[in-house]
Amino acid sequence: MDAQAPQPTQDEMFNLFWRAYPKRTNKGDARKAWEKLRPDAELVQAILIAIAWQRQTPQWAKDDGQYIPYPGSWIRGERWLDEPVDTAPPKSEHWRDECSRLHGGTCEHSSWHAVKKSQAS
Repeated sequence: MDAQAPQPTQDEMFNLFWRAYPKRTNKGDARKAWEKLRPDAELVQAILIAIAWQRQTPQWAKDDGQYIPYPGSWIRGERWLDEPVDTAPPKSEHWRDECSRLHGGTCEHSSWHAVKKSQAS
């Protein structure tokens, strides 16, 4: 006979979510959204992973967390499905852009550009 580990209850999984979520307000609404969702252990894992990376986003860090969604709204919006946004500034795709920025559009440093371009690849 296979001895399976007992599955966590919905209440236990909600408590994991609640401890992980940075904005602990309106718990009753969050619990109601959770009970409607009834996530399994695999989905709870995905939710916790999403909370971990979303906590690091500028939106959630801005103004002491003012823009963190309420937990019930986050659950109803299935926000664990959001995709991380790359906040790095765009890189110049062409060495002439760099030349223009550095030298006002005129450049006699073609060997420098060849090296710079090869380093970017």
